[in-house]
Amino acid sequence: MRLSRYCPTDEGWGPWSLARELDLTPCFEHGVMTPVLNMLFVGLALYRLKRLQVLYALPNFYTKRWVYWVKLALASAIASAAAVELLLTATMSPLSGLFNVFTTGQLIQTTAYVIAIRLHYYEQTRAHKSSGILLLFWLATILMSLVTLRTDHGARYPPFVTYSSVRVMRYAMLLYVTSLFCVELWPRKLSEYVLAEDGDDDVVSASRFGVRAPKDDANIFSQLTFSWLSPLFKMGQSKQISEDDLWEIPSSCLPTNIAQIFGANWQHELNQRVHRTPSLSRALWRTAGPYFILGGVFKLMQDILTLLKPVLLSLLLGFVASHTTDSPQPMSYGYFYACCMLVLQNIQTIVLHQSLQVGTDTGLKVRSSLTTAIYRKAMRLSNETRQEYTTGNISTLYSVDVDRIGAVTDYAHILWSGPLQISMVVYMLYNTLGWSVFAGVAIMVVSIPLNGWISRRMRVLQSEQMKNKDRRTTMISEVLSGVRVIKLYAWERSFISRIQHVRESLELVSLSKYGRMIALTSVSMTTVPFLVSFTTFLIYSVFDGASRGPLTAQLVFVSLALFNLLRFPLTMIPIVISTIVNANVAMGRVHKLLTSDELDLESVTRLESVRRSNRGPSSQTGSDNDDKCVAVQVADGSFRWSSKDSVLLDNINFCVLSGEHLAIVGRVGSGKSSLLSALLGDMRKENGDVTVCGQVAYVPQQPWIMNATLRSNILFGLKYDEAFYNRVIDACALRPDLDMLTAGDMTEIGEKGINLSGGQKARVSLARAVYARADIYILDDPLSAVDAHVARHLFDRVLGPAGLLKSRCRIHATNAIQFIGKCDSVLMLQDGLVAEYGAVNDLMEKRALVYSLIQEYGVSEPTSLATSRQITPSGSTVNLATAQMACDIGDSDIQRRRSTLNSMPPISIAPAHRAGQLRATADSGQGTLIMKEVSAAGKVSIATYMDYFRASTWSSWALFAAGMTLSQGFLVLSNIWLKVWSSANDTRMRDGTLESHGVLYYIAIYGMLGLISAVFSYTQSIVLWSVCAVRCGRATHRNMLDAVLRSPMSFFDTTPLGRVLQRFSKDQTSVDEVIPRTFGSWLQNLVSIVFSLAVIMYLMPAFGLMIIPTVLFFFYLKNHFLETSRMLKRLLSTTRSPIYSSFEETLAGVSTIRAFGKSDSFIAENLQRLTANHRCAYLLLAMNRWLAIRQEIVSALIIFVTAMLGVISLLYGKADVGVIGLSLSYALQNTQQINWMLRMEGDLENSMCDYVRVQEYEQLTPEAPDVIEDNRPERSWPEQGMVEFKNYSTRYREGLDLVLKGISFAVKPREKVGIVGRTGAGKSSLTLALFRIIEAAEGQILLDGEDIAQYGLFDVRSKLSIIPQDPVLFAGTVRENLDPFNTYSDQDIWRALEHARLADFIRTKDERLEFVVTQGGENFSLGQRQLICLARALLKHAKVLVLDEATAAIDPESDAIIQDSIRKEFKDCTVLTIAHRLNTIIDSDRILVLDEGQVAEFDTPDALLAKEDGLFKQLWARANEN
Repeated sequence: MRLSRYCPTDEGWGPWSLARELDLTPCFEHGVMTPVLNMLFVGLALYRLKRLQVLYALPNFYTKRWVYWVKLALASAIASAAAVELLLTATMSPLSGLFNVFTTGQLIQTTAYVIAIRLHYYEQTRAHKSSGILLLFWLATILMSLVTLRTDHGARYPPFVTYSSVRVMRYAMLLYVTSLFCVELWPRKLSEYVLAEDGDDDVVSASRFGVRAPKDDANIFSQLTFSWLSPLFKMGQSKQISEDDLWEIPSSCLPTNIAQIFGANWQHELNQRVHRTPSLSRALWRTAGPYFILGGVFKLMQDILTLLKPVLLSLLLGFVASHTTDSPQPMSYGYFYACCMLVLQNIQTIVLHQSLQVGTDTGLKVRSSLTTAIYRKAMRLSNETRQEYTTGNISTLYSVDVDRIGAVTDYAHILWSGPLQISMVVYMLYNTLGWSVFAGVAIMVVSIPLNGWISRRMRVLQSEQMKNKDRRTTMISEVLSGVRVIKLYAWERSFISRIQHVRESLELVSLSKYGRMIALTSVSMTTVPFLVSFTTFLIYSVFDGASRGPLTAQLVFVSLALFNLLRFPLTMIPIVISTIVNANVAMGRVHKLLTSDELDLESVTRLESVRRSNRGPSSQTGSDNDDKCVAVQVADGSFRWSSKDSVLLDNINFCVLSGEHLAIVGRVGSGKSSLLSALLGDMRKENGDVTVCGQVAYVPQQPWIMNATLRSNILFGLKYDEAFYNRVIDACALRPDLDMLTAGDMTEIGEKGINLSGGQKARVSLARAVYARADIYILDDPLSAVDAHVARHLFDRVLGPAGLLKSRCRIHATNAIQFIGKCDSVLMLQDGLVAEYGAVNDLMEKRALVYSLIQEYGVSEPTSLATSRQITPSGSTVNLATAQMACDIGDSDIQRRRSTLNSMPPISIAPAHRAGQLRATADSGQGTLIMKEVSAAGKVSIATYMDYFRASTWSSWALFAAGMTLSQGFLVLSNIWLKVWSSANDTRMRDGTLESHGVLYYIAIYGMLGLISAVFSYTQSIVLWSVCAVRCGRATHRNMLDAVLRSPMSFFDTTPLGRVLQRFSKDQTSVDEVIPRTFGSWLQNLVSIVFSLAVIMYLMPAFGLMIIPTVLFFFYLKNHFLETSRMLKRLLSTTRSPIYSSFEETLAGVSTIRAFGKSDSFIAENLQRLTANHRCAYLLLAMNRWLAIRQEIVSALIIFVTAMLGVISLLYGKADVGVIGLSLSYALQNTQQINWMLRMEGDLENSMCDYVRVQEYEQLTPEAPDVIEDNRPERSWPEQGMVEFKNYSTRYREGLDLVLKGISFAVKPREKVGIVGRTGAGKSSLTLALFRIIEAAEGQILLDGEDIAQYGLFDVRSKLSIIPQDPVLFAGTVRENLDPFNTYSDQDIWRALEHARLADFIRTKDERLEFVVTQGGENFSLGQRQLICLARALLKHAKVLVLDEATAAIDPESDAIIQDSIRKEFKDCTVLTIAHRLNTIIDSDRILVLDEGQVAEFDTPDALLAKEDGLFKQLWARANEN
């Protein structure tokens, strides 16, 4: 009774009214719906107010404009109208019934409206976008008002509710709410919420407040429909979008923020490693897991909405079926069901794509986390780990593996959502078909182990494929790094053969096997859902049909709709499992790297600068003078490179004082460079203590040069101090080089300093160290790569007692014995032990090892050529003895070292927030070397697609298309047959006729059609993967590899290594796997859609009226989308290349970066590049959602029109449940298929951009032919070895100045000619010209009288031999590095090693000639690498030999022995020797002196030394100054 008083209407609580069609009861509307809505709003509003009240309010000038006052006025009017309605209702209600659903609901509503006023105030004055809570609340209020007003006109209310004044208030509120909703939608300008200060321009203001991402300022409807992207599409229609036009990423996805969060989480895992194994998954979950859960909530909502569609279909078909009986349902029910389908489909679309967007955002977070973590880890890897991980391995982890892990988040929720959908669908099928459905469930259960086996097999094949890719990319990386040497040796064929073996015999075979597994997966995806329906219908018809009735159209098509819902989870679960399996493999690989051995940061004790503090370890002399403070001290030090290696340096004891210059000397392999590495902390310390006081600067033996301007290479992140910068340039003898460079110090330097000579690179590396103004300088033989006079200049102006570094500690490993006398102390190493150590004067007085070394190799200024030639030793080795060492250098030496003036100003670091703080690229113009990667504009041409099909062969694609068409065709026929079967049953039931055919007749034909479809499905998958993909992959890779290695060196000079590697890794993977998969999926959906629309049009001809506008709209939508997405895809590719290029560059120079303490700066720069790439990726992924939502809204209209046509057809007496059921089934199916087809078309177009990039490299301009078949030289050519240059000029590439200018000279057969000249004079260019690395601009080169330009490059280069300036070794065995074509016997190889003085070292290895050389020859010293290059030349024994600084990194004693060996072994050959050590070429028959690319002098040594003011005489004098 009390409840009836609370609901004073006759209809009760309902919720559905029995008095009216499709209407709710007043009590349910006012007592349930309205209060629930308003109370929910109140709760959310109070929470939001709490959040807003802690924010600062902006000044009234910026916020209280007309919009503000209109909002408050409308909100107040709404609250007032609600209060008036409440007052009227209360005053007109009987006192006994005052407490009822109407007054209670209005009270709650009025309260909500009052709170809304306050929320509007705070949102307008503190928030930067329209309130999502208010927008949703006002929209719901509008819809609720429309429902209640409709009910008002038909329901019987109590008198106090139907009073006209109350209704007026309700209409007024509806008007006010609608107006307020529209005003709240009004977009806000960011400028209204950025408070500028006086004098701020736009740039300054933006830098202080930041540029917000448009998504952050979009209202909730714009975010739900991704309409905030629309301005970008408009921009793409009007202009070519560049990187500068792209918007910022939301802060929640910003790589800088994500990397910081993940770093903290991963460090927490590492800190817990004592108690548990560090978990990468746990760290990633803490970083991105909570946000990922939100995607799961959206996915659950989408699943529920998806399951409602078959329910609506069943209701609609039941409605249609009722019109074949005597009691049809009202027509309004049919219209209502059709409208519900439209609304449900649209809501489901929005929820689905929010779920997908959360997944892709999470993927970006995972990629940011792992990419930055790997980059950080690469900075700290120990030498032992670096031996295990090549650059190629780490690069693969950095790119491919990280992408595989990030891809999991896109569909990971299907792992739980799939089983949930399957369970719910099976339950609904049970309610529809009874226990027969469990026969279908049995099929699904049986398919699980099959899919499991396929997944495991795919995991094995994927792991195998990844290893093969790693191996291939590592080989290609090495080849590209040493391409100059490969060309000089004419080894292209050998390396192409090796790479192609891995590619075609391993990688493509794995791809073919993987394709067969995909084919099985495809069959499983197609067959299992069909078998489920087939088995269920069979069991139902045979065993359950009699009791439950025959299969009617309603049963069949509702069941088919449910079976189609099974198709997606059954299809995706194996794919997701496979993706997770691949990601798990990748996760294990990344985890292994991130937990691998790091450098021991505690191996070196680092203290404050000795120039600022006296807290360093005190000198053992006991003096209190500041100059006696120790800068570097090693006590009882023992070091090895890895735990598996033996101790390389043992019992090392020495100390170096501030201002002291210590020279470290010793033979090749004695441990000089290793000792410097130990001081840097790069070696594993076994015993002892290493103390370093102050900042360190490091000059490596092989200079590391960044791809940046020359100035950036020197500044290395420090502020530009013009005065001191110019002092450094002059001191490092770089001024003449700057004058020669096209843009001076703003000239861009290529990767690895490709456009600098060896001497220039060494001096840039030295200048970088000098400009750093460090306390301690660790120098690894920087003088070996420069000419004698330049070496003298550098020592005098930089390293020596009067140089810029005179007040700093200098530890200098050197083979320049002539300068040892001017050092403060000397440490001599032999076999990793200290042979002798002490002050120079003390060691000279002892007349022991160092004394002998200086006397024998450091004698200066010989008075005659005869004297000078006595410098070359007889070949006996010095017997070094181990000496005791201590820091007891005499006071006299300290006094001599003392500097009363600090020669360098204090250091100043560039601001960290500046973009490009580490490097600057040259402005476009004459200083640019590296060509910017240009994004191709416009649509991918038809010719490109034709070329792709041609590469795969037309016949294979035709076979694939035929298989696909037949597979989909028979699948459609099977559904049509079900319509025939069910319609026959309906007719029999309605007319009471007998069956003309039995159940087995229908079910047998149905099964046969499904079986044929499965056979063709397997056939087309096999053809796609094992034929089309493999053929195209083989052709493209072979053509690209050949084109790249046949390109001239100018291509490699101007193209970053990472860019080329990306073609062979990311882009080739796209050609191998992504394009076939995308094209296959696109064609499958296209064929299915065509068949589906054909069926619907045949059954409902009126539907054809909608086809044309729908197709036109889809084409408009597609073109509108593709135009912009194509630009973004290309920008994504071009911003990705610098990430990998920079990473490769960083790995190459990691020791230098660590030594200078620049790790954090490089990590920050990497994050900048990653952010630029993720800006493209984020927008591109969001654009996919934008397209899909609009496509699916139109698809929902197709469903709606189909349903409405079916309902309307009843008006004309055409009630065929089978026709409407089949049509709606295909309409529902088309929703996903149309979306997926257009999505695949976009992905295909974007993936074809990768093919265009591969195609671009297939068509590179080649150098001259390898072999000219019609004009090949004799096998014995050259027989004599005569070399002649005739008026020869050349340049490195078009547009540059000549480097050799009209030179002419002739070298007689078997003549030994030394080639000298200042750095940049053209010595190495002469070598490159002889080997035709650079071609003639004019003139010619004759070899035994034959113009070498008339022959192919292989025929020329294979007839010459060279020992290059940069010794390059390749991963493989010693044998493969000496004899890649396997043409020489072991005896020949050992003889070459004997003469190169390397045989004893190789014999110490158990594997001998099969000893493995690591990538870049890192397990050999630089000197040993040069000896292997010498052994190559000795083995080849060509008639013409070129030595380009062949022994620059070798100690003088070994150099003399090797020179003697060369003289003996090549006595019958022509030898051209480029050398900085003039004593190595002084006994040549003649000497060629080059100056500025021209022949300055060419005569015998005696004649040149006798020539007054001769250039060679000047060089000789400077080389021998002491």
